Amino acid sequence: MKKRTKIFMIILVIALLLSAGGGGAARSFSHSKTTHSQNNFTKKRYNYIPPVYKKPQIYKKTR
Repeated sequence: MKKRTKIFMIILVIALLLSAGGGGAARSFSHSKTTHSQNNFTKKRYNYIPPVYKKPQIYKKTR
């Protein structure tokens, strides 16, 4: 029973890292197993990043 509880705890920790930690935890954990989650996190990050870079350019063009 002790071994089983340890395995379940490890699985829970990994699930929490993948869900809450995000791309950084997935990248540090393993590249092969979490390729899909990496792609999803990178897509989300790239979708959030461009508006921050585009806004100053728009302000410069209007000025």
